[in-house]
Amino acid sequence: ALKPDLCLAIQDGNPRAAVSRLESLGIPVYVVNPQNLAGVMTMIIGLGEVLEAPEAAGRIIGAMAARLEQLRSRLAGATTRPLVFFQIDAAPIVSAGRGTFIDELITLAGGVNLVSRDGTSGNPKFGWEDVLRLHPPVHQQVVDGAIATPTSPPVGDDGRSCRRCSSSGCMCCRRT
Repeated sequence: ALKPDLCLAIQDGNPRAAVSRLESLGIPVYVVNPQNLAGVMTMIIGLGEVLEAPEAAGRIIGAMAARLEQLRSRLAGATTRPLVFFQIDAAPIVSAGRGTFIDELITLAGGVNLVSRDGTSGNPKFGWEDVLRLHPPVHQQVVDGAIATPTSPPVGDDGRSCRRCSSSGCMCCRRT
């Protein structure tokens, strides 16, 4: 059986009982709760300290900061911002609202998070009808821990555009 030196847990994603069980088995648990990019960077620094690798953590933070600056520079002149629906889970459909790490990444990448633009925060649950009402032209979802884009574009009766809004590239008519 595995005998880990350390187990990482996310406060919002791991029940306290599961963490307590690991600890009762003598497995040290480091619980993190990053809510945004600054929180992720703080978590990396803390993890570097726990793992006795502060230099490595510092290099990771430095590389992240450099990439963020490159991204900001590239997007400085952008005139359009795609509307995005980011699906975290499917049963039920869960997305990322205002103030979440994913919301921050969508914004940094030049997009507009459809869930947060009306002020919804946290990780709200949706039915398919709710998602379709948002009318997202970009729909990202997490599949087996990796970000995926739905495999085929939605197609209306004319074979090119959405049958509900007549635009191309939206997901109104998608049924999965």
